[in-house]
Amino acid sequence: MNYDLEFLNKKLRENFGLKSFRKGQDEIIQTVLKGRNTLVVMPTGGGKSLCFQLPAIILNGTALIISPLIALMKDQTDALRRLKIAATFINSSLELEEMNARISEMLDGAYKIVYIAPERLDSPRFIDALKQAQISFLAVDEAHCISQWGHDFRPSYLLIAKALEELPQIPVIALTATATPEVQSDIIKSLRVKNVKKFIRGFDRPNLHYITKEITYNKALPISQVLTKTKNGSTIVYCGTRKKVEEYAAALQEMRHDVQIYHAGLEDAIRKKNQEEFLNKENSVILATNAFGMGIDKPNVRNVIHTNLPLSLEAYYQEAGRAGRDGKAAFCYLFHDFGDVRLQDFFIDSNYPFFNEFVAVYNALYNVQSVKIGELCPPHPITLSVEQIANKSKVSIYSCQSVLKFLEKANVITENLKFQPSLIKLNSSRERFLEYYANISGQRKKILEAILRSISSSAFRRPVEFNINYFLKKYFFHYDDFISALNSFKLSSLIDFSMPLPPGIILLDKRRKDNEIPVDFKDIKKKRDRAYGKAEIVLNYANTEQCKRNFILDYFEDDEYESVCGRCSSCK
Repeated sequence: MNYDLEFLNKKLRENFGLKSFRKGQDEIIQTVLKGRNTLVVMPTGGGKSLCFQLPAIILNGTALIISPLIALMKDQTDALRRLKIAATFINSSLELEEMNARISEMLDGAYKIVYIAPERLDSPRFIDALKQAQISFLAVDEAHCISQWGHDFRPSYLLIAKALEELPQIPVIALTATATPEVQSDIIKSLRVKNVKKFIRGFDRPNLHYITKEITYNKALPISQVLTKTKNGSTIVYCGTRKKVEEYAAALQEMRHDVQIYHAGLEDAIRKKNQEEFLNKENSVILATNAFGMGIDKPNVRNVIHTNLPLSLEAYYQEAGRAGRDGKAAFCYLFHDFGDVRLQDFFIDSNYPFFNEFVAVYNALYNVQSVKIGELCPPHPITLSVEQIANKSKVSIYSCQSVLKFLEKANVITENLKFQPSLIKLNSSRERFLEYYANISGQRKKILEAILRSISSSAFRRPVEFNINYFLKKYFFHYDDFISALNSFKLSSLIDFSMPLPPGIILLDKRRKDNEIPVDFKDIKKKRDRAYGKAEIVLNYANTEQCKRNFILDYFEDDEYESVCGRCSSCK
């Protein structure tokens, strides 16, 4: 079929009510419609979503969209449904029955677009379902998450290449807002796709004014000045730490500014409420850590203010790019000081801990279980919090968290995040239970009777969940008496029984000498040094007298400019 520009413009008007494509969109869409593997590097607000949404509508079958933004999938699909586009999402927020219903509807061809989280590809049942579905193409949103060199690497994205091997040959479109040439190559390599057409488009945002300023006094004052002169529109203020979010918010509230806050230390309900208030109010202000913003699309953001140097120019550009999505003039402020460099170094060192920190945390874990070198640890969880492990190790909480992640990746530990229930299986016949019951007395007899009355008959065939607290509360049994009776029944071969496992860390590997810990420390050092280099580029951006816009375009190798911007703090 001929997908010429006239046809595409017609579909654009019919389905999205838009009059024309943004720069580069039509060429990308035509490439996807031809079934060509495609990599799109287009900044936040540049219109990446349309590059897979329009082809999904035009092509036969269902487009599968992989996204890390579970919290926003409902909003994305709701927006498509309002446009009369058949779309849904399948993720862990759904009940099993609802999830199965949506998978069944997908197999029946009910949807043009289905959003999933990458973790869904770890399910053999889901992969089997995809094999039966008519998939038009696979879109990988936030594709930089698959690259170990990207600023937001997520191991779950590595499941995509494995899934593609099991599925029929389907085209892939990978999309990201920020990817250096190195990251672009790593995305293609990690997806294991060939014959890829690359598009680097739209990094020049003519309506954005990039302003950097060294601030050696309280940064709440220049923030207040920006808010005061902004009569219409919203503002996002990014802070390097939760403490600074709270501190600046309190100072601004004293200056009579109405502000919301957002960071990972808040309860989920409060974060959700504050985010919704920011999105729904016409003129709103939110102070946040970089936990805020992925997937946020609020057109009238007039200012994005960074109060600290970000860790990379990619991260800065993506966050600053949330300003001015309505095409009107907007301002991207970077208020920095010398202390920001120390904060950058702290975060980098915490993300990529040093050898001595690994040794301290590793030995603290094994010492808790009294395990000697060469011995395996019993499968009992270590129920200490990260803070307690950090205190025992004498390292920072942030470094401790990173060490635990690296140890889990190396299969040294696993984190049991949920309380694992007790299991019970009834091994004898009903006749044997009745015979045993007739020959015992007292409390033990009452406990056996309670179990037989309460446990499902399926326990004769397989282990079933068994809530000890239920029996203790309903029958007023003492805990020690109850456990003693269970052990007695187990010794008599009447039952098999496992005690519940509390949340905690389980040691999987034998204890090793310090120099034998199975972690690639050379690779960690390489990544740490690379992160230092990226942080230095951000400092250079803050201090350069070169046009700020051109500095950014040069970094991303987008050379479609002829002169300076005339808008940034270097040009004025």
